[in-house]
Order: sequence, then structure tokens, then C-alpha cells
Amino acid sequence: MKYFEEDLLDSFRYKAHVLTKEQEEVLSQIGEAFSAPQKTFGMINNADIKFGEVTNEDGERVELTRGMYSKLIEDDDRDKRKEAYFAYYQPYVQLKNTIASTLATAIKNNESFKAEKLSICLGKILIWRSSSKRGL
Repeated sequence: MKYFEEDLLDSFRYKAHVLTKEQEEVLSQIGEAFSAPQKTFGMINNADIKFGEVTNEDGERVELTRGMYSKLIEDDDRDKRKEAYFAYYQPYVQLKNTIASTLATAIKNNESFKAEKLSICLGKILIWRSSSKRGL
């Protein structure tokens, strides 16, 4: 009985966070639509964004990369930091309306989940963490 005690306690503790079979089915059907804003921003951020050019340490004009930005933004030369900053963030400024719309949709999705009492994700995460700590 002691072996099952922790699992039984978890069941009671997380009962409010457990969906019915019908709710789980609805959630799985709308899950992809609700993840669209995150996927959209991921595509913009990881595939579509092209940063401007900067002057590298050899004095050559090269396309800025995220790795190069990390180095240049900490450079002692203020002009290099400024050039890197604007080259890095200008593409985001050009897409500000698309990014804002994507963020607004993500916020509306989160509010919809709250309104429907579907904040089950937190409960599931807690259950998963609890289980993984016990090696299940």
C-alpha cells in the first residue's frame, strides 16, 4: 500500500487539473490551431529573418549572425555595438505588425484557455515533474 500512496496522493492533488475524455479530445483537436502563433513566430525568427551587414574585426562587411551579434554587442567600441544593435533589430522592426498580430493571437488563445478552465497544462506539467522525480 505504501508503494501506491504517493500516486494516490498525486491523483487527489491534481484532480482539479484533469480533463474528462471529451475535454481531452477537444483539446487535442484545437491544440494545433492554438500553437499556430508560436510556430509562426518560430518560422519568422529562425528561418525568415535576415540581419543586416556589419563590419567584422578584419574591416570587411559581412552579414550579421546571432553568434556574431553576441560578441559585437559586448565590444568595447561603441560604434560597433550600435551598428550590431541596429543590424540585429531592424528586421524585427520591419515585421512589427506581423509580430504584434502573432503575439495578440497567442494572448487571446491563453485567455480562451483560462475562460474555459483549460489551464490543465500547468497541472499536467506538475504531474510530469512529480513523476519524473520518482523515476517513473
